[in-house]
Order: sequence, then C-alpha cells, then structure tokens
Amino acid sequence: MALKGINLVRSAWLSGVLCKTSPVQIIDASWFMPGAETTPQEVYNEGRIPGAKFFDLDDCCDKLTSLPHMMPDQDSFLNYLEKIGIELDPGKNIVVYDTIGMFSSPRLWYMLKVSGFPNVAVLEGGLPAWKAEGLEVEVKMPSNTAGKLSPRGPTCPKALPNQFVDKDEVRKASLVELKPDLRRPSYIVDARGASRFDGITPEPREGLRSGHIPNSVNVPFSTVLNEKGFILSKNEVLQKFEQVGIDPETVKLQKQSVIFSCGSGVTACIPLLALVHHFDVDLSLCKVYDGAFAEWGGLDEKNYPVKQNPGE
Repeated sequence: MALKGINLVRSAWLSGVLCKTSPVQIIDASWFMPGAETTPQEVYNEGRIPGAKFFDLDDCCDKLTSLPHMMPDQDSFLNYLEKIGIELDPGKNIVVYDTIGMFSSPRLWYMLKVSGFPNVAVLEGGLPAWKAEGLEVEVKMPSNTAGKLSPRGPTCPKALPNQFVDKDEVRKASLVELKPDLRRPSYIVDARGASRFDGITPEPREGLRSGHIPNSVNVPFSTVLNEKGFILSKNEVLQKFEQVGIDPETVKLQKQSVIFSCGSGVTACIPLLALVHHFDVDLSLCKVYDGAFAEWGGLDEKNYPVKQNPGE
C-alpha cells in the first residue's frame, strides 16, 4: 500500500509491513532540546525499530547560518538522505518516528514532503508506542550502510517552492490585524507553549526577547496531542484551531496560507501535521517560518516587534 495521502500510521500497521515483502524505509528523526542529558544518536544506538536509519536535524541543515537546523538546499538534503542509506525513489514508502512519541518526527515528515517524497507518514506514539505493543527493538549496533551519491535523473524528487518562509514574509503577514470579520490572506500559528507565547517565560536561548510575533495566534503543539503522542481526533483539533479564529475548511476553500512557527522550526510541524491530516489542507498552503522565534526574537524591535500578554 502506497502511503500517498496517508500522513499517520500506527505500530501495528508498520509491524505488519515489516513482516511482508512490501518495502518501507524507516527513519529515526529524534531531536532533543539543547541541554539534554543524552543525545538522539546515543538513544538510537541503544535501540531502534528494525532497519531504521538515523537522521540528525543538527547535521542536515544549512551550514551558512547560525540559526539552528535550518532547511538545507535540495541537493544537500538529497545527498544527506543518500549518505544515511535512504533511496531517492519518490514511489517508496517512508515512515518517520522519534523516541519521545511525537516531537521532532513531524519536522522530517514536512521536510520530506516538500522535497518531493509523497509517500511519507509519521508513526504515532513513536518508539514508546512501538515498545508498548511488545514489538521487536533492534539493539545490535547498526552497520555502516552509507549509500553512494547517485546522479540526479528525471525521476529525482522535486521540491515544492517557497514552503519555508523568511522573516520578511512573516513580517508582511504580521501587519494584518486579527479581526473576526476580516478576510485574511494568511495566518501565523505559533506552536510554543502559552507562557512563552505570552512573554511570561523567558526563551531557552539566551539573548532573545520574550513574547510573540504580532497578530500571531497560539496553538501549542502539546494541545493537539494526547499523552501517548497521538494526534487528537478531528473534532478536538478543530476546536483548537477555532479557539484562535481559524476555520480549517475556510483555509482550504479560500486557499489561505498558514505560516507555522515555534522556537526553532521543529514543533511548528505538529499542528501543521494535524491540520493536513484531518482537514486535507493542501501542503502548499502550510508554510514553516524556518528561522522561527530563534530568529525573530533576536531581531530589532522597530522592524520586527514582539507582543506580550503579561496578564494572561
């Protein structure tokens, strides 16, 4: 079964596929916040879903900027995938997961999708859900399966243009006031926690202002997940978006773009995934502000202001 149009899978499905001849490429896309006691690579080495490759967000990134794990150019991204042993075949199924449940895997899902891989899904609940079902965990150290770089032929994955937006496109969207009766060309959704959005809790990265991008709305990534790392039901996700004035059906029908942001462009992809999964919103309408608040919070106040809700 091709995963085109399927954005989420569960452990039972993946286990069943692994028992058959149907090929699926599996990637551990774990990423931890700075200051974590261990590294994603170390956790991967201790145990993984059989056959999984490890994808390092901090290694596969734009090396020309100091901003964290920014999306690299298409060739660099494809080269990295080949280096870790992923075939550049758009027809192949890919399942991504992380070791927290659902935290960083949607980021790689989005990177793959907008880079021309249509058959990509996130494993709901990640490795914890896999283990909870008593499924096999590979503990033997993986062999070095680095792939060779292949020539870029006509079947090579092609990237969707303009999916990662910059600070000036975000600034333009931020100038449109939030009014219930206003036909907006775009929305800005911030997936950070409410206290960071409101400016009550300082940013974890030093030197950044506290607060949020003007006229952005807050849908914390944790609010669209249950305690096991599964996306909430369609009605529950709908409620989360409607609470901040976004009607997913209107977004889809009127082709309004939604720019997702967070601290550094990782968890922004969780509410984005929920929107695409439940409401079939075209991926081209779902943008990611890649610099996110790691960039915006360090810019000048005059041109890139922040707002706070200290009383909330």
